[in-house]
Amino acid sequence: MTAAKQEKKKSRPAAPPEEPRTVPTFLPTSNPPKRNRVFLVAMIAIAVLWVVLLVYLALQQKGIA
Repeated sequence: MTAAKQEKKKSRPAAPPEEPRTVPTFLPTSNPPKRNRVFLVAMIAIAVLWVVLLVYLALQQKGIA
């Protein structure tokens, strides 16, 4: 690096002292987020079908199904 670039780095103003960070406070709401039950039921149904398919394919490999 050249001397001019080093001088620029040295001449930076000092950073202001950091203020203490406050923890965000969450106010109680009258409208809390609701879980989407249809989505949960659909995901459970897909998971069950996936496991059933895997078991069926495994039994086919054994020659049972």
